[in-house]
Amino acid sequence: MATRDPITSRTSRRELLRRAGGATVALAAISIPLAAAAAAAPDTPDAALLALVDRFWREHRRYAALKRRSERLRERATSDPAFPGFGRNQEERCDDFLRERGVTAAWQAFNAAFEELKELTPAIFALPARTPAGVLAKLRIFGVAYGIDEPLDARGGDPGDIDLYAISEGWLASAVHDLEAIVEPGEGAAG
Repeated sequence: MATRDPITSRTSRRELLRRAGGATVALAAISIPLAAAAAAAPDTPDAALLALVDRFWREHRRYAALKRRSERLRERATSDPAFPGFGRNQEERCDDFLRERGVTAAWQAFNAAFEELKELTPAIFALPARTPAGVLAKLRIFGVAYGIDEPLDARGGDPGDIDLYAISEGWLASAVHDLEAIVEPGEGAAG
């Protein structure tokens, strides 16, 4: 079985879940978008969780676009021959230069979008997932933080989203605990 997508050269989600083994193979087969599943059956046990996850993805798309814009503007500004450079003696000139070129405003917008995600994710991982779709929703968010569908950066950087990674403590444990409760009901969490 091929482990990499032939077009993107990325390890597929299906392969990563297959490697994880057990019940997770069944999760890989779920192809219904989670928001559609929640909308189709609002009385499902994970409707509230899936609604928050849907909101997360909307906010994440906004955050990612603002982050790319901020990085692009910063790169353009710091590559400008008129850029005064960084350093203690140029701090005020540098700040003014970046502000004039929209870098400061772009960074503030991106940072505000991240703060929205930072407030939203604890609510997602605090809600117990009661179905495989709920566990998968949590694992997909975890996967973005850790870059499980990304090839290693050719420049030597880590895959994933460093901002989400920084706040991801406990995310995997939450999903594993929920999956244990689904697969082994009544036995409680295994420590």
